[in-house]
Amino acid sequence: LEPESADHRNAEKELCQFVWSTPYEPPEVEEIPLTREDVVGRAHEFPRSQLPEGTNHLGLGVDIRSSQIHYCVIAFVADGSGVAIDFDIIPVHHRKLGLRRALLSGLRTLRDKRMAVGYGGKVPKFGFIDSGWKPDIVCEFIKESRKLGFAKWYPSLGRGQSASYRHGGYKQPDKLSKVIHYICD
Repeated sequence: LEPESADHRNAEKELCQFVWSTPYEPPEVEEIPLTREDVVGRAHEFPRSQLPEGTNHLGLGVDIRSSQIHYCVIAFVADGSGVAIDFDIIPVHHRKLGLRRALLSGLRTLRDKRMAVGYGGKVPKFGFIDSGWKPDIVCEFIKESRKLGFAKWYPSLGRGQSASYRHGGYKQPDKLSKVIHYICD
């Protein structure tokens, strides 16, 4: 049954009359575009695009949306700690190009104009692109990139706070416990 169909809703109501529950209605989530200033305001004082001393390798994380591509490059040092050395937002012109073409264009811009250039002679050793929303487009891009020598890019399945619990969403803890020793931003 289609999730939004009348048959699905009726089947849900019928089941609820025997279980004595009401169906969960997830709240409407309004997509609010982040600005570069929003992201920069959360940054540390380490100089941007400069590698910390003793950098072993770089990692890349990418999240795609219909209007923006967010990325963050992390430099890892010998003790395993990491510092975000670069992050930005690439606009996605989906109304002008169509969603598929616009996302591929934005991802190619990230790959060719930023990641291929690298940082201090190093390029990210691995990269993860959140494919939870458009896995076919992300996988197409990764296959294309591997043919060009970007062999360590992988699709990942991000589950943030905006994802529903039913789909494996994340809920930030609100108090410390025996298991939770520290809560960060």
